[in-house]
Amino acid sequence: MNPNQQPTVSPYAENVLGHTLTKIDEHGQHHSRLAEAKLVKDDQNAQHTHRLLEANVTMHDKTQTAIKDSGDKVANAVKDMAASMAPKEIADQAMFCVKGVKGDKGEDSTVVGPRGDKGDSIKGDKGDSIKGDKGDPGKDSVVPGPRGLDGKDGISIIGPQGGMGKPGPRGPAGKDGKDAAQDVERIASLINPYIDFNKIKGVPELGKRGWAGTGYLREISDVNTTGLQHGQVLVWNATTNKWEPGTPVSSSSGASGYQSATGTVDGANQTFTFATAPNIIVVDGISLQKTEQGGSSNWSGTTVVVMTVPPVGSIFGL
Repeated sequence: MNPNQQPTVSPYAENVLGHTLTKIDEHGQHHSRLAEAKLVKDDQNAQHTHRLLEANVTMHDKTQTAIKDSGDKVANAVKDMAASMAPKEIADQAMFCVKGVKGDKGEDSTVVGPRGDKGDSIKGDKGDSIKGDKGDPGKDSVVPGPRGLDGKDGISIIGPQGGMGKPGPRGPAGKDGKDAAQDVERIASLINPYIDFNKIKGVPELGKRGWAGTGYLREISDVNTTGLQHGQVLVWNATTNKWEPGTPVSSSSGASGYQSATGTVDGANQTFTFATAPNIIVVDGISLQKTEQGGSSNWSGTTVVVMTVPPVGSIFGL
């Protein structure tokens, strides 16, 4: 490129540059006009403020002059009247109130005033001491006092559970046991005297009437059915302390045999009448003796009996 050669600019660039310069010049002229208008406005405001200050100063001067002239006129009038009239006449004729200039506030006094003399101390005579009579004792109150507030519920504090203790030492080995006896009757005879069926909870209704809880009479420990035949009944043997088969005896012989009971069987009536005092009363198919081994009673009375439990279906005596 030749260093003496001038750079060329495209017509489009020249147009853009010329438009930009025109806009810059227009903005400059606009800002210049705004600045001039602001200066003119500020000058007008300053001149207005100056005129207001001059008017205030003039008004103040006129007010002071008027006040001074008024004060002089009043003072001269008072002097003229004082010269031509006596003080009493002035007081009778007119009253003038001339307010003077307020003086400066006085300073606080720093000097303490003198202390006054001590007054005389006169002690009076001691009065007489008179003890009154003792009053009668008061009666006991019959009106109870108000009830106090209930105390707050105590706090129950349960301590933490202690840890599990160590297992104790193992005991010595037990002796070898003997084989259990196979005699059921003997085992039952040993156990039954210590069983009170009336104290056993949950026993069925039949159990309350002397049923031992078994399904057959032969399974009861104090019943011996060996040799039982048709038509026989169970008779109590006081020697063996067991119920054993026996032939029923007619009531005409004087011993107790089968006999009907007089009374309503409805599950509620408990009183029944027999011809002779029965040894056994069969209630709803269950044979009952008057007093059980455990001491409980099934009925009371002799020929007129009162059942502990009323029969539901049937009753007869033996």
